[in-house]
Amino acid sequence: MADRETEYNTELTKIRHTNYVRNSRAIVVLWAFFTIVFLILNIVVFIQPQWIGDSGDSAVAGFFGLFR
Repeated sequence: MADRETEYNTELTKIRHTNYVRNSRAIVVLWAFFTIVFLILNIVVFIQPQWIGDSGDSAVAGFFGLFR
């Protein structure tokens, strides 16, 4: 009887490990996706200086161009 419980626990451990690995990979993929989106947004903001008020048309220095 003890051997059968050990087999069940081993099988359950394998299932939980597989689930953990799958979930951790999903988290890594989402983390990478959001990091890339954040990187693209930062590049756009620094390429277009009028967003942060560094152009001649901006009202004041540091004016954030998305708000009116």
